Amino acid sequence: WQGWTPSLAMAATVTALAVGLSGGYILSDWRQEGVVLAASQQQLALNDAIRQTVNDALENQLSGTPVSWASGDQAITVTVTPLRTYQNSDGQYCREYRQELHQNGTRQVREGLSCRTSQDQWEPRLILQKENNGRKSRTM
Repeated sequence: WQGWTPSLAMAATVTALAVGLSGGYILSDWRQEGVVLAASQQQLALNDAIRQTVNDALENQLSGTPVSWASGDQAITVTVTPLRTYQNSDGQYCREYRQELHQNGTRQVREGLSCRTSQDQWEPRLILQKENNGRKSRTM
């Protein structure tokens, strides 16, 4: 028995250390997931605000009249300007628009095309992202 005591003590110490470290890793991972979840919820809220601003501009404004939205702390602003309105071959009203997003000191410009699908609702058909070099890339 006595020959086993140091080995048993060492095994218990190693086991306790492994359990403690893995528990700390799990706790750390859980905290990181909480931060990611909060960030994704903020992004969803921002996307919803942008979608609502675009819909409001297309539904209620004359071409050339901008509509803006700003976050509570003014760190994020979105401005949507309808540019042109027409009816497509299916008889739906469609509008081209320009969207500017200012966030964390950066400016993002998009040009879009949405068509009215039902009362007060506009569905995006095409969105072009303007790159810093002036070129456009399709995002949708």
